[in-house]
This record gives sequence, C-alpha cells and structure tokens, in this order.
Amino acid sequence: MRARMRPGALVLARSAHSLRGLLYPVLEVAGGDLGGLDPVAVLHPHTDVVNSVVLARVPA
Repeated sequence: MRARMRPGALVLARSAHSLRGLLYPVLEVAGGDLGGLDPVAVLHPHTDVVNSVVLARVPA
C-alpha cells in the first residue's frame, strides 16, 4: 500500500490494546508493524469504544 501512496499521505488503521488484543489484531507501532510508515498518533480509548486507532504518515 505504501508504494502507491504519495509522500506525506496519512493512513488511519484500526488496532487494539491490552486484553482487547484477544479479539482484534494489534499493530505494534514500536515493533515495525507499520511497514515503513512514520507513526503520528496512537489512541487507546478507555471507554465503551473497543478499537484503538493508529495514525501514520508516508515518509517524504
């Protein structure tokens, strides 16, 4: 996907955190799961919302 995107483009991906990772795939931002994208923000809600989100940018 990264090869088809312009530099600076943003990607929003769904992830999970903690025990919610038993139900949904977890993107390991520090582990390199982003395929060369630069992480911009990671949000792990602590409410009724189940999924976390990861915002990443295609490097210039």
